[in-house]
Amino acid sequence: MTARRLHRITAYPVAVFIALHLANHIALFWGPEAHLAVQSLLRPIYRNPAVEPLLIAAFAFQIGLGLSLIWQRGWPTRTWPRIQIFSGGILAFFLMQHISATLFTRWAKPEIDTTIYWAASVVSRWEFGMYFAPYCTLGIAALFWHVAATVARHPVRRTRATTIGAAGTIFAIALIVTLAGGVFAIALPAPYTAYLDTFWTL
Repeated sequence: MTARRLHRITAYPVAVFIALHLANHIALFWGPEAHLAVQSLLRPIYRNPAVEPLLIAAFAFQIGLGLSLIWQRGWPTRTWPRIQIFSGGILAFFLMQHISATLFTRWAKPEIDTTIYWAASVVSRWEFGMYFAPYCTLGIAALFWHVAATVARHPVRRTRATTIGAAGTIFAIALIVTLAGGVFAIALPAPYTAYLDTFWTL
């Protein structure tokens, strides 16, 4: 079995989690309470002690193998393969930081639950948002463009692939704007504002 095929096959369990995670984020458009309600239903599944370590290992394997494939392949000449490599690199960086930040916060700051308020906190102030808003937007958009590049392997599906990438980019922008309070106010509980204050306030 080639590394490329192994990368594609082992992506399925990761894709299931990501689909659930995105569905949870879609609930935010109905308000933080809706997001928290969906999250409370999903957490017993992916935070199960028998599931979570395997899920983290699957992500680590996907990132490592994906970066290895990028290194081996080099820079292609065609557009969609270039999109696949570029989006894959951005996605790998996003996942490494996002997952490590989540685990670190759970370990170092047990009083901070990594709910939607944690995600909203880092775009609630401009000094944090200057980094986290584009970082999160690019990371989410890269996921959709990476999937789109796989769909585009079949020439007749390239219009569909472009639609997937464009829709994902719009979704990413809408999600970050909503997290930042651009659609409705998200009142951060006191522990989250205190958490931000432990870094710096400009």
